[in-house]
Amino acid sequence: MATIINDRISTPLKYVEIAENTNTAPSLEALEREYSDGTNEDHSKISPNEGCFITKKPGCHLEDLYWVKPAANDARLRQDVANYLYDLNLVRIDFTLDKASNISPLDRSLHYALDKLGLFAVTCSKESLKALIALVERENKNFEDNKGEYRRYFNFREPPFTDVKYELVLLHPRHLLPSKGDALTVFTDDGNDLSGKMYFVSPDGALREGPDDTQPRLPAFSSNRARAQGDMLNPFLVILNAEVAFRRFRERPHPLCQDYNELIDLTIELMDKVYFHPAIDAQRRHHARLLIIYSESPKDKAVDNDKPRELAKNSRMGVVIDEPGPDATAEEVIQYNTYLMSGCDYISDSDNDSDVYEEDDDDEE
Repeated sequence: MATIINDRISTPLKYVEIAENTNTAPSLEALEREYSDGTNEDHSKISPNEGCFITKKPGCHLEDLYWVKPAANDARLRQDVANYLYDLNLVRIDFTLDKASNISPLDRSLHYALDKLGLFAVTCSKESLKALIALVERENKNFEDNKGEYRRYFNFREPPFTDVKYELVLLHPRHLLPSKGDALTVFTDDGNDLSGKMYFVSPDGALREGPDDTQPRLPAFSSNRARAQGDMLNPFLVILNAEVAFRRFRERPHPLCQDYNELIDLTIELMDKVYFHPAIDAQRRHHARLLIIYSESPKDKAVDNDKPRELAKNSRMGVVIDEPGPDATAEEVIQYNTYLMSGCDYISDSDNDSDVYEEDDDDEE
């Protein structure tokens, strides 16, 4: 908020912390980005030199993208989502939404284009998606063969998790780079310095090395490998984010290049297998038993009698989905939890921004 001090308008500024350096030569190696909550210790596991997840360019222009982000000011909903992801065997037992495995630094403009406008999404490469589909299918079969007395297991220390690649899918390419000649510069590290290459929107809507359909597409890329193994980006969380965008896109589709359509199909297929209905039903039975146990405790009956606030309608799914009752189907449970993970927030805390960019695609060529 602006104030007047000594007859001059003054506005508050955000500061970054720079540690003192005893050397005569100045150094900015201790520069730390300011984070939204200012308290999360897991942020320290992401180096300020990591660079943008997509462009790889480091700098102070980066913001943290949370791939799964439910109502920010509701600790219960945040824990419910973390528990749900663990019940689906997609995260480690100590997972919280503030873990480094759920966060990627992203260029501010790209962050807004992805998170608020929905102009593009990030999913895994075709090869990585196929490998993950085969892995999840195998675990689902083990679950069925053991008649539900089995917990799906994914070893994040082995392939395909350790060598996973990611791809950009442009959903509204003419709005991401609206002017003729606009380009996205992506950098690679040759060991000595960063070198950049420009990518343009081609007539088929893909991001390519030149403005025509014959040029190579932007290649698949890795997450940052400088992180400790336990802090590496979890591809399941990236795919979950992408599936929400893809399903919303297909409510009002327009033509995309063949490669993008294949990535969308594979992403949705993978998440359909992740949301394995027998596993969802087993998870619900487990929590129903816990509810009975905890409801018998008098101490728990007095917890949080406040009237719940109303959830906002700016979820990336475009709708508000009510919490399902005890007789809900597995599909209704999936839809509700997907809604919670899609960035919904309470009306009083909402910035009223539209989370998904709405456009008339009839004018696109």
